[in-house]
Amino acid sequence: MINIVHNIRMAKGSNKKLAILKDEYNNAHWRSVLLAMYDTSINYYVSAPTDTTFVEDEDLDVASMIYMLSELSSRTYTGNAARKVALECSEEYGEIFRLILNGSMKAGVSTTTINKAYPGLIPTFDVMLAKDVPVQRFP
Repeated sequence: MINIVHNIRMAKGSNKKLAILKDEYNNAHWRSVLLAMYDTSINYYVSAPTDTTFVEDEDLDVASMIYMLSELSSRTYTGNAARKVALECSEEYGEIFRLILNGSMKAGVSTTTINKAYPGLIPTFDVMLAKDVPVQRFP
């Protein structure tokens, strides 16, 4: 899975990045990682550790990683316990876990691009714009 991130980082231009994302359309694990990474309504309440552990894609158990992220999100662990869990998970799951905690794959891809590849995957909230209203002046 981290190989997909590296391929997106190496791609030049948004169309090539979008093509790489579309190639992984049927990869359910990849979509759950993207949702965990880019959904701004999910807060994990802990910053990513500065560990440099690299885990091979074949060794990555996405279901258990998502479970541990949900434990952090539900505040099962707080304070030093949350930092300890984040460090242990970082060692177990590697770079992809740290990218999720940081909220971006740092590859120049936004939620707009992800939603072009996977329509409706990441919820977005459009802001209502105010309209100009003529001000009445009283004499």
